[in-house]
Amino acid sequence: MHDSGEIRLTPENELLFEKIFGRGRIGRIATIGSHQIDRLTVPKGWEIAGGHSHLAGRTRFSGCRPIEHRGGVEISIYTSNSRLSHEDITVFQSVLKREPHTLPASELTAIANVLQQTAHPHAFKIMVARTTVLNCRTVLMVEGRYMQHNVDSVILYSLGANGRVEEVSYTAPSHLYNSLRISAKRAFDSIVWKQDKGQYVNN
Repeated sequence: MHDSGEIRLTPENELLFEKIFGRGRIGRIATIGSHQIDRLTVPKGWEIAGGHSHLAGRTRFSGCRPIEHRGGVEISIYTSNSRLSHEDITVFQSVLKREPHTLPASELTAIANVLQQTAHPHAFKIMVARTTVLNCRTVLMVEGRYMQHNVDSVILYSLGANGRVEEVSYTAPSHLYNSLRISAKRAFDSIVWKQDKGQYVNN
């Protein structure tokens, strides 16, 4: 028999691998996950990339990127390192409980602690900011550009039951962003939430 060199985990080890690293495989389909996300299906032609890392008050859980290794293109899942204050939780809750809508400037200002770096216009120019229901979970979607790096991004913000914010982002250099956006959308649409971990699962 030809040996392809592929390392195969036993079913038990696959479950352990996914539990520890927030990613795994269902059959031959690669997935990543987090505290709030049971699984996000890695797009065809992409691969799981990297592991835990820390950046600006957040921890990167997992991510994926095109196999062609196009520089700076990635889907990542981050979670905030600290719980929001009671006041910030209440404000973000009120935004998520409303019918899906585009956020006015006043609401964006009110949830600055949720947005963190994307709340600063000199660093990130917001093109779109609206709430939407994604697979029965209400999330905030923000799309815009990191001004200093000419990098575009769409970010989904969700609120966990523990008061921590999680972000799922697709980021790419501006000249590559639109060409790979459909792959990112399919990945976002594939998200299966952990219903016992999140605050907002609509019935």
